[in-house]
Amino acid sequence: MLLTPLLLNKLSRKSSIPKCPRHTRTIRKARDFIKETGVCWLPVNPFDIYKRYGWLIYSCSEAEKICKKPDPFRILENGIDARTFRERETGLYITIYNEFREVPERITWTLAHEIGHIVLGHLTDFELTLLNRG
Repeated sequence: MLLTPLLLNKLSRKSSIPKCPRHTRTIRKARDFIKETGVCWLPVNPFDIYKRYGWLIYSCSEAEKICKKPDPFRILENGIDARTFRERETGLYITIYNEFREVPERITWTLAHEIGHIVLGHLTDFELTLLNRG
């Protein structure tokens, strides 16, 4: 197959966010992840999963110390629970989470949610990946 400019453009174009949920794909990916990690009990420790995969995770306070400025990723300013980024050059995932939640279990839920975004490919499949809730 010859790589024409039109074909190259199609291959490099990222998908848009689907209009309908991809239930079958999501269930398959979740099952594959459960098999791969061997996690089949509760409670799940998301910090262990981050460590296992070499993904970086920082609290807002840690991020402030590293970046030497307050709320560098605007987590607290926007009142959100976390943000996950994928470094373009290395493909490394970095999550910054809000450790100041009133309910500590919320942090566990939030990090599991961010793991879901990573595993489902949301940070690689779509051009638009940042969603803020009002």
